[in-house]
Amino acid sequence: MKNVNLFLLRFLLILSSALMLIACSSSMISREPVKIVLTAVGYAPIASQKGKTFNHKMLNAIKSSKIEAYKELAEQIHGVKIIAENTMVDAHIQNDNISSNITSGLIRGATVTKSYHRGAFYITELELNMTTLPPINKLNTNVKAKRHSVIKIASSQTYY
Repeated sequence: MKNVNLFLLRFLLILSSALMLIACSSSMISREPVKIVLTAVGYAPIASQKGKTFNHKMLNAIKSSKIEAYKELAEQIHGVKIIAENTMVDAHIQNDNISSNITSGLIRGATVTKSYHRGAFYITELELNMTTLPPINKLNTNVKAKRHSVIKIASSQTYY
């Protein structure tokens, strides 16, 4: 009987210790989700844009800088494919070519945080909060959706 009581006492002691460790460790775990925010900046020279007037060139620079910023976001999300080719003759480099492209680039949910011109450039800054995006399996990826615009343009813009 004494052995059974001693066994139960040890068992309860170990069980209570384990429960206290679990309670302490679970209270130290953060319940808030980690916020993952990607940012991208696109630059476009105003003077080299097509257009007869400065205002027309400015509008084209606004569009170009936004597209460049979206391209930078796509590079961060999907990666960049690099193709390099070197030609050597008699241990001397004759030709050195490097090209890159983005293999895919659907961007949804990005917002324009700043859009302004500074000097000879127009600059657009984008932000994409990855924690607020819908799961990828819920995105509409049928054929009709692919025919529409690849980039979802943000509804709010701030000009400085």
